[in-house]
Amino acid sequence: KVAVAGKHRNSDEVGGIDFAGRDHPERLEGRRASYRARAIAGADLLLVRARAFAGSARLTVVVNGTALPPLELGPRFREQRLRLLQPIDAMVKPISLELRRDGAAVELDHLLLVRDVTSPRL
Repeated sequence: KVAVAGKHRNSDEVGGIDFAGRDHPERLEGRRASYRARAIAGADLLLVRARAFAGSARLTVVVNGTALPPLELGPRFREQRLRLLQPIDAMVKPISLELRRDGAAVELDHLLLVRDVTSPRL
C-alpha cells in the first residue's frame, strides 16, 4: 500500500499515512502490515494515533528497518509521539513502515512523519 498525508495537511511539512479521509480507520487484524509512505527530509518524529479495537494491544512501528519502542494501546484513540533514532535523510523517499501487533486488533487514524519544532524544556 502507498499513502501520503491527507489533503488538509501541508505536504511539504508532513509525510506518512493519514487514514482520516476514509469513512473508517484502518484496521490491523493481522500480526503485521507493511506500507510505503512519502517522507519529508529531516523528519525526526512519528505521530501515531491508534487504539486497540477491543481490550489492549501492543504496537511496534518499524521505520526503514529500525524498530521504535512499542506503544501500549487501550480502547480510546490517543496520539503518541515516537522519536526516530535518526532523522529521515533527504535522499530516502519513499520509506517503508512496518506495523507489528500483539494483542487485540488495532485501529489506526494516522502515522505521520514530521519535524519536531517544539522548544526544548527549560
